[in-house]
Amino acid sequence: MTKRRLDTVAPEVVEILDSVSHDSRRRVAIGIAEWVVDGVQPEGREVSNALEALRSGNYGESPTRIALEGLLERLDIVAWDVQDKIGVSTTEEDYGQAFFKARSVHALWFALSLDAEEAAYESAYEAEAATEDEEGLRQTVISLLNG
Repeated sequence: MTKRRLDTVAPEVVEILDSVSHDSRRRVAIGIAEWVVDGVQPEGREVSNALEALRSGNYGESPTRIALEGLLERLDIVAWDVQDKIGVSTTEEDYGQAFFKARSVHALWFALSLDAEEAAYESAYEAEAATEDEEGLRQTVISLLNG
């Protein structure tokens, strides 16, 4: 199931990830999380703590990942509230920004998965949703694997 979601939005990225090792998938998951957080700029101590955990190799369930999930839930609620008010007091652009922040945090949450395959494929899927930039994602993955 992990590959199928990404295959719907970035099949070339799936092909690339299918061809690399466990360690390479982990490296890609970390790099994708950094790329999407840098681009979307979600705020919160939970984000900086999660990035630190990711860079330190602290994967899997932890207080940091649980706190990040709490932030994700709050951001999803904000996005849904903004979406419900489009045309009344918010715009499509407002919703897009709220949605992108939530998806970028979800990419970071997935990157912290203990399973490197889930971390790579799912963080890539969420990063594409957060940026709507399939080509940027593909180039980021290629750069991470060649670097």
